[in-house]
Amino acid sequence: MTKAVLYKQIDNGRVKCCCCNHRCTLTNFKSGKCRARRNRDGDLFLEISGFLIKSHFESINYGMIGNFLPNEKAFFIGTLGRNLSCKFHKHCVNEFLPKKTDREIEDIYKGDPMSPEDIIKKCEENECRIIVFAYYEPTIYSEYAVEIAKLAKQKEIKTIYITNGYMTQETIEYIFPHINAVNVNLHSFRNSTYQKLTNARLAPILKNIERFYKLGVWVEITTPITPELNDKQEELEEIAQFISSLDPNIPWHIAPHYGLQTPIQESILEKAREIGEKEGLNFIYTYNYNKFSKSNPVNSEENKPQNINNIICPNCREIVAKRTNTKTEYLEMSSEGKCAKCSQIIPGIWDSKTENLLVPKIEPNSPEAQEIIWGSGIQEQQKSFFEDSKFDRDHRVLILFGTQTGTSEEYAHQLMRSIQEDEKAGGSFDVRVVDLDNYPSHLLLTESLVIIVTSTFGEGQPPTNAMKLYDFIKNQDPKKTPFLLENLKFAIFGLGSSMYTERYQKFARFLDSRLEELGAKKLHRLGEGDVMKSIDEPFSKWTQSLLNKLIKKHGASKTGIVSKKSQLEVVFEDEMKKNANIKEKDEKPKIDTTEKIHLRLVNKKELLNYPPQENRNCKHLEFEIIGDEKRIFESGDHIGIHPPNPIKLVEKFGKLLKIDLNRKIQIHPFWKHEGFLSIREVLTKDYNLTYPVNQNKLKSLSKHCVNLQEQEELYKLSKDPMKYDEWMIFHQRGIVDVFENFPHIELSFSRLFELLSKQPMRFYSISSSPKISQKKFTLTVQVMENGLCSNFLANMKEGTEIEAHLQKSSFQVDHSKPLVTISTGTGFAPIRAVIQDRTTMDKKELGWLNVFYGARTAKMDAIYKEEIDQLKNQGFINEVFYAFSRDQKEKIYVQHLLRKQSQLVISCVNEGGSILVCGQIEMGLEIQSVLKEILGEKTFSDFSQTGRFFLETWNSGHVKK
Repeated sequence: MTKAVLYKQIDNGRVKCCCCNHRCTLTNFKSGKCRARRNRDGDLFLEISGFLIKSHFESINYGMIGNFLPNEKAFFIGTLGRNLSCKFHKHCVNEFLPKKTDREIEDIYKGDPMSPEDIIKKCEENECRIIVFAYYEPTIYSEYAVEIAKLAKQKEIKTIYITNGYMTQETIEYIFPHINAVNVNLHSFRNSTYQKLTNARLAPILKNIERFYKLGVWVEITTPITPELNDKQEELEEIAQFISSLDPNIPWHIAPHYGLQTPIQESILEKAREIGEKEGLNFIYTYNYNKFSKSNPVNSEENKPQNINNIICPNCREIVAKRTNTKTEYLEMSSEGKCAKCSQIIPGIWDSKTENLLVPKIEPNSPEAQEIIWGSGIQEQQKSFFEDSKFDRDHRVLILFGTQTGTSEEYAHQLMRSIQEDEKAGGSFDVRVVDLDNYPSHLLLTESLVIIVTSTFGEGQPPTNAMKLYDFIKNQDPKKTPFLLENLKFAIFGLGSSMYTERYQKFARFLDSRLEELGAKKLHRLGEGDVMKSIDEPFSKWTQSLLNKLIKKHGASKTGIVSKKSQLEVVFEDEMKKNANIKEKDEKPKIDTTEKIHLRLVNKKELLNYPPQENRNCKHLEFEIIGDEKRIFESGDHIGIHPPNPIKLVEKFGKLLKIDLNRKIQIHPFWKHEGFLSIREVLTKDYNLTYPVNQNKLKSLSKHCVNLQEQEELYKLSKDPMKYDEWMIFHQRGIVDVFENFPHIELSFSRLFELLSKQPMRFYSISSSPKISQKKFTLTVQVMENGLCSNFLANMKEGTEIEAHLQKSSFQVDHSKPLVTISTGTGFAPIRAVIQDRTTMDKKELGWLNVFYGARTAKMDAIYKEEIDQLKNQGFINEVFYAFSRDQKEKIYVQHLLRKQSQLVISCVNEGGSILVCGQIEMGLEIQSVLKEILGEKTFSDFSQTGRFFLETWNSGHVKK
C-alpha cells in the first residue's frame, strides 16, 4: 500500500480522486468505483500497489501490439482494480475485489508481492525488453506503474499501457513522460453503446487517444467485438473514420471481446478489415478464438486469440512482414523498419534504436504539452467551476452568459438569484454564473446542467465573449460525434431585437439546435426575449417554468446543504493585512474581448444651431490614439466607452449605505483590475447607479428589508407592473433612489455588488475614414438629457485622456458597385466614414451613390450638411435626398422620399449594390417596410441575407427624457 499522487484534499477529511474520469469524492475509509483507491484519514492510498494479481512472460505479439518491437519477449503484469463495469460479460468483473467498502483488499487477496525493483530484476533475469501494464486496468495503479517505468527507462526497457482510456488529464500528464506506447480499447464510436457496455462516457476516451497521439506516445487501438452490440457496419465505419482522421498509420486491432470465450464469425472480421481499408487505414490486424471447450479453457495456449496478419508497406503496398501470435517474420523489411522494395519507412518502433514515431515525443511540462493536455493553457483553477462543491453532478447548475453590452449578464445573475431564492429549488442546487469568455468550451463534455443566456450581435453573430464557444460548437461534426454531449442537459434564453428579422435570435437558435445535434438533451424549451417589446415578462415566465422542470427532474439535493450565499466574495485590503492567514487571491484580471485603446480629445465642436436655453446638443469629437498603439480600424467599427458615475451620486450612495468609500477591496471571481481599488473607485467605474432597478431585483431587495412596511411596499413594486412603471420609470429612479426611499434594506457587501448592475459599455460608430487617418478619428454624439455617457463625453475638455475599446464590425462595402444610404440624425456617422473612404479612391472606379438624409430642420438640425453638399459638388455623391420633417406643414420623412425613388432601390439591388440604413429603431422599421413594398417580401428577404444590406439602429426608448 502506497500513498497516491493523483488526488486532492477537499474538506472535512474528504478527498477527490483524480485518477480516472469518475473523479470519485471519498469520505474517510471509502474507496472509489475501482475499490482499489481508498481514503485513509484525509489522504488517498493505492492499496493494491506492490501486489501483482497476474504476471507472465509472452511474445509481445500476444498482446495485440502490432508495430512495437515485434518478436520481443514482454512481461505482462497487473494488479486488482477496474474502473469500468461490464454488463455483458460476467467474468470481466474482478471477483477478487471486496464487495464491502469497509474491508481491506489485503484481507481478501494479497496477490504476489513485487516491488518495482523486483519487477526490473525479473525482466533482466529473463532477458525481457518490454513491460506491459495490462491487467486489470493500469489507470488505477498509475503511481505504481510510473515507479516501475522510471526504473525501466534506466535499463532501456520499454513500457506499454493496455488501457480502456478512461483516465483524467492529470493522469496523462503524470504518466506520458514515462511510457513508450499505449493500446486503447475503443469499443464503439457511440456513447449509448459505450454506456451499455461499460457505464462510461465515450468523449473522454476519444480525447485521450488524441492527446496520447499528439504527445508522441506510440498509439494503437483495439476494438473488442460483441456480436449484436457493436458489430454493425455503421459503428465500425465510425471507428475507422476516427482513426483515419487522426492518422491512417495508427494500427487497428479487431478481436472478439475478451469476455466472449468463443470465436465470432469470420465474416465480421472480414467486414471490419474491408471497412478499415476503405477508410485508408494502413495497419489492420484481426484475431479470433479457437473453438472453446471445457478441455480448452480461455487463456489456455490453444485458445488464445489467433492472428495471421500481413504488414503492408503504406507506399508500395507490398507485404513486408507476416505476423502470428508468437512471431513476426520479416519478408521485405529491415529490422529498422524500412521497406526493401521502395525504401519507405514503416511507422512503428522496430528496434530500441530506431523509433519511427507518428509524431515526435513532446517535452514534458512544455507549453506545447500543456496545450495538448489541457487546451488553451487551461490551468488548475479552470479545470472545473465546481471543484469545491458539496453537491452531486445533478444538482450543479452552470449559467453561462454571452453579452455585448452587459444585458445578458444581468439576466444570468437574475436567473441565479431566482433559483437560489425559490421556495422549492432554493438550497437544492449549487448555482454558478460564468462569463463565456472565461469558460473553456471543451468543459461542456464534463458538465451536467448548463443554462446559457446570450444575445445575438451584428449580422447574426455571437457576442464577442461567446466566440470561443461558437467556434468549438461549430467545429464539431454531428455526423461524426452525434453523442459527444450526451450527458449534458441544457436550456437557452436568447435576447434580441425582432426588427432585425433575418437575424433575430440567430445565435441562440444555432446553439439550441447544434447542442441537441451533438447529443445534449433539452432541459427546457428555447426562451426568447425581444427588446422591441419586453424581456422581463417572458424571462420571468421562462424562468419559473425552468425551475419547475429542475425540481421535477432532479428533485431536492441529497446533501441537504443550503446554498443561498452570494457567488461573489469581497476581499478587504485592511483585513488581509491584519490577518496573515488571508492571502490575496491569485487571480488573473478578466480578459476584455474588445481591443483597448487610449485616447486624447483634441477637438470638440457643436453641430446643431440651437440657442443654449434649448438644451439641444450634438457634439463632433475628434480623438487621437495615444502612444505607439497600432489599432487598425475600418469604416463601420465602433468605439466603446465605460462612462463613470457622477462623483456626487457615488458620495450620496456611500452615505446611504453608511460605508467608508475609502476602504480598498477586490471582488472575486471576476475582478478585472490589478491590485485593490477603493469602494469609491469601484462604484464610479464598474457599476451603473442610474439605470432603473428591475422588478426581480426589487423582489430580492424586499427580502433584505428589516422594516415590514418598507418590505411590503417593495414587494408590491416588484409585482405590480403599473405601480412599478409609475414609481421607477416615469420618475427616472435608480438604485440610489431605492436605498434613499427604503433605508432599512440591509445587505452584505457581496450581496450588494451582486445586485448592482454592471456598467455597460456604450458604443458609438466611428464617423471618419481610417483611410484619411489611422491615428485620429471622430465620433458624432447626440447629447441626451440625463444620458450618462453622452453627457460625460460632451463635458470633456480638450486634452482629456480616456481609455476606450475598439469593436470590430463585419460592415464592408464594395465601392465599385452602387450604394444607397439612408440615415437620420447621428445615424449619418458611419455613413460619413464610408463616404470619406470614397474620397481616397479614383472616381472612375466608384459605383454611383445616392444619399437619403433626414432631420427636423435644415437650419438647426442638419449635421454635416455643408460637407454633404460639397462632396456632391465634387462628384463623390450622385444625388442627395433631404427630408426635413419640420420645415413645412406636412411632415416629410426619409421613407417618403425612398418610396418616391423606388427605381433607384431596384437598380441598386439588381446591379449588385449595397443599402445602408442607420438611425433610430422606429425609422429602421419604417425603412424595412418600404423596402419590402418596393422589392417584394421574398426579394427583400433574399437580399438581406447577401451581406449587402446593413442595418444599424438604436432604441430611443432607452434614452431618459
